[in-house]
Amino acid sequence: MRDYSQDCEQGAVFAALGGEDKVRATPQVCIEIGAWHFETFSNSRALIECGWKAVLIEPSPAPMIGLLDAYGENPNVTLINAAVALTENLIPLHITDDAVSTSEATVYEQWKNTAKYRGRMWVPTISLERLFRQFGGCAVLSIDAEGTSCDLFNHLMAMKHYPEIMIVEYDNRMPELCAVATRHQYKMIFSNGTNAIFHRYE
Repeated sequence: MRDYSQDCEQGAVFAALGGEDKVRATPQVCIEIGAWHFETFSNSRALIECGWKAVLIEPSPAPMIGLLDAYGENPNVTLINAAVALTENLIPLHITDDAVSTSEATVYEQWKNTAKYRGRMWVPTISLERLFRQFGGCAVLSIDAEGTSCDLFNHLMAMKHYPEIMIVEYDNRMPELCAVATRHQYKMIFSNGTNAIFHRYE
């Protein structure tokens, strides 16, 4: 199967789930926060191809149109055009067609010379509480929220909501992330320069 992930995350996820045959035989639900593109750097595409249901969340307009073109008629895929945050509000978002639209000034400064930002617009946010209340839980959760991923992970742990596998962009906060994960019975099974993958054990 083609690897759609950014840097080999897909292989680690499939291995933790028992391999491709088991993934196909027991379809579940995945959620991708910061889905961006339906194929490129996607942690959901391979699971969708294996029959999984997916909730894909993306606040930036042009990437969402791409997701809509790919999945708008797919009954197994739910698309949400919003950002995920700790509280529900309207927030200013620096918009790019690239994968780094952000509400965080530090992320904007890091990428502003290369990401071709279009400008800033206000977008709605939804909370993790609303997300899981309205759309249910998941077996695999990917969080790529450009500067706020670790905060969302920490809040999810405080909620005591535990997907089997979590893929988190760690934003130079790996020691903190690992400490919180360990307290909640997660073991890191993969990491690269951007993302860490945690598998929950009983």
